[in-house]
Amino acid sequence: ILRSLLQAGASPNCLDAGTLYTPLHHAVLGSWLEGVDALLGPGVECAVTRDAAGCTPLDYCRSKEVQELVHEYIESVESGYHAGHPVTFDFALVFYEGRWVTKVDGDGLGHHELKRRKVSKSVAAKRIAHGMVDKDSIKRLLRKAGLFVLEEKV
Repeated sequence: ILRSLLQAGASPNCLDAGTLYTPLHHAVLGSWLEGVDALLGPGVECAVTRDAAGCTPLDYCRSKEVQELVHEYIESVESGYHAGHPVTFDFALVFYEGRWVTKVDGDGLGHHELKRRKVSKSVAAKRIAHGMVDKDSIKRLLRKAGLFVLEEKV
């Protein structure tokens, strides 16, 4: 439905009066990856703006919830991992013409470190058991947040 609305000319940049959320803020906060993909897709002029709290949708993508999912994934595939063990992702991120785009070389390269768990091991185990955490979904979520995963280091 969202893609149809955008193709029909609906504005991807309308703001909620109180929160100043854009549709992109709502899609990110709702973990609606298909909506994020539609709003950031080709042919859509979606501006990345700050809400009333001063946060962009990207700021919310870098939330502890995303970090929890990454840690749960790492725990499921790495037997030597423990809660205090840092997990790092190298990424490239550039803000260009109002949008976050990835960059794979030069000055835009960066480093983002994920350190802390927020859920119990039993909750993490249940998420893994129900197929809620896998490598592809984590990488897809990081890419949607503007993080380009070059290499995983555990």
